[in-house]
Amino acid sequence: MIAMYEQSEIPQVNIFLANRENTEPIIINPEKFPVALVEIAEVLRQLTQTLNPVEFVTASPESIKQEKSAIFEAYTRGVKYNPQFEYPSIENSNIDVASVRTQITTLLKEVRRLSITSDADRIAKVALYFKLKDDLATVMLIDGIATRDEHKIKTALNTKYAPTDSGLVAQANQRYRELTRGDSESKKSDTETVLSTEQQEFLKKKKIDALGIKAGFEWLLDKYGILRTTENNHGFRVVLSEDATAIDVRDKSTEPMTIYIPKDREVTADKLLELMYHEIEGHARQSMNGEKYIVGGGSLKIDDETMYEGLAKRLDEDYQRRFFGVDSGQPIPHYTQAIEMAENGNDFYSIFASQVDIRLHVLLHRPPEETLNHESEDVKAKLQKAMDLAWNTAYRVMRGHTDTSNPTGFAFAKDLAYLRGWLSDRELRKTGNAHYNEAAIMQTNALALIGRIDITEEDLPYPFRNFTEEYCMKELLPKLGKSSG
Repeated sequence: MIAMYEQSEIPQVNIFLANRENTEPIIINPEKFPVALVEIAEVLRQLTQTLNPVEFVTASPESIKQEKSAIFEAYTRGVKYNPQFEYPSIENSNIDVASVRTQITTLLKEVRRLSITSDADRIAKVALYFKLKDDLATVMLIDGIATRDEHKIKTALNTKYAPTDSGLVAQANQRYRELTRGDSESKKSDTETVLSTEQQEFLKKKKIDALGIKAGFEWLLDKYGILRTTENNHGFRVVLSEDATAIDVRDKSTEPMTIYIPKDREVTADKLLELMYHEIEGHARQSMNGEKYIVGGGSLKIDDETMYEGLAKRLDEDYQRRFFGVDSGQPIPHYTQAIEMAENGNDFYSIFASQVDIRLHVLLHRPPEETLNHESEDVKAKLQKAMDLAWNTAYRVMRGHTDTSNPTGFAFAKDLAYLRGWLSDRELRKTGNAHYNEAAIMQTNALALIGRIDITEEDLPYPFRNFTEEYCMKELLPKLGKSSG
């Protein structure tokens, strides 16, 4: 079993718990926030609601395809190759970086000058201040990529996303060793499942195209009352995209509050249901809850997604347990391993090659210290899969680089959120505070603030309703002709 983080190794959770125990709870009423603070927040929303860092660090599909092919060929020949990516969102942007930077800086000064008397307003002021700093870092990121300034890019990303830490790396490495032994935290649960064994196998084989994914998402958003339409301007809309490379809930985008689905995406029916849990009952619902607190969701959320992914991974577990009777356990460790390498100055090729080796050891259940023979038949049989997985990991953690030889030593560390977020959310669950991570999208550091706020599950505008189960039993299975079995 994975060794548990000591509470002291998640200091933000420790501070949260201390604040819950040792301070008088504060009632937050956003309707009573100072008018000047709300006005600054609205100006900022209008100014930065389209500035999504993920879009700016996403390479063009053409360059991804080309560079993936090139590095695969180089790896096969035993030759080092570092890809070069094109970033169309930067190249096609008409953002006046200097103007936006000046406006945000002015807003920062206005926030500092705000005279605040109540604890509730002080919390709101601090949250808005850090939101402004986060957006200022996004502007620096855009400028850095546009001018190919790796130092600026590193500074911006390190401001937005917390780096690895020794506890997280130790968790990842221990999990990796367990996976190479063939061990898994996934195990049968004692929970009675909502699906029969026959229905489970049926859903794992049935394919759903992009239009089917869109229909499921829209049904679920509508059930929560957060589907944006011509009649309802509150919530998310769902679009099929030629440019998106993954299904993604984006609070901020060129089209604000939008869920993107690649137009050629196809998933199995069981995966569709998992996506509905993760993307809608997790991400979209949490964002809409956070809008209540102005900075906690929607286009005013901070881009650090640690707690955001922590909730979504909680729901992933819940889905596997409810529908398939499986306790799925800890997220995979590979992003953490790759990000640590990038932070230590390794280039793209070295990270990719390391990930190929790591994935082969896991796929073949070989000890990490064993040197693999690439001429052996078992390695050859798994090599293509290992390379595909390694590419995905290396690309994700090296997004945003204009020089993938990585001379300044940094990573796009956003994907630490899966493991770190899961661990942090688990600690909240263990202490009976899980609903705090449903109330808003927040940085882990914000736990120090939110621990002083009095929030109950009844305060959530959109509590978890498990509508995905209703969709499965009343919509999906009957439509697919498998309502019983």
